[in-house]
Amino acid sequence: MKICIDISGLSYEPRIMPTKYGIMRVQECTIREILKHEKIRLSVTGLRERELLLSSFRASLYPLEQQIPFIPAACSRLGLDILHNTILSSYFSAWQNFGIANIPKKYRIATKFLKLIDTRACFPADSFDIFQALSCGLPPSELTGKTPRSLWAYDLICIRNPEWVSAAALFTQQQTLVNFNREKDFIVCNAEYVRQDLCLERY
Repeated sequence: MKICIDISGLSYEPRIMPTKYGIMRVQECTIREILKHEKIRLSVTGLRERELLLSSFRASLYPLEQQIPFIPAACSRLGLDILHNTILSSYFSAWQNFGIANIPKKYRIATKFLKLIDTRACFPADSFDIFQALSCGLPPSELTGKTPRSLWAYDLICIRNPEWVSAAALFTQQQTLVNFNREKDFIVCNAEYVRQDLCLERY
């Protein structure tokens, strides 16, 4: 069985930390357990649709404990591959070593520009039996084709109790469910109350 896991959520903290926590820890442990199964061929990608070019590049840099094949998800339509690789390498190198707050201004500006350029999806969806999104939501169905998909849900606190969270946190959780198709996609819940939220409520 060939499985591709979207590690976009993990890639938002690219620095190597002595311990992982929360959802990041769950995701890494899940990947580690899947790798134990000899009949599974695992690959990873970065397919967060709102920042497809950056997501793909950022995920390729994530320091997983084991070498796992990485599947590129996007490239530039404008022939800027060498340029954006240079910019993104510098940007994420600074992020990994010093934290996002210390990225030089010129790389911040250049990366904002890269978010605006036209990108082409190049994800080979037909190469896999299952596509799994461990966080950040599922990509649009046109990117994954007819490949069966599963979304992992950890909680819906932001949606159930929006008064407890910031507008940004609420928006992020709402986006997680945007491309989820109740008729076709699978969802994995880490707790019974999350399952009930998703089954009984129409989010």
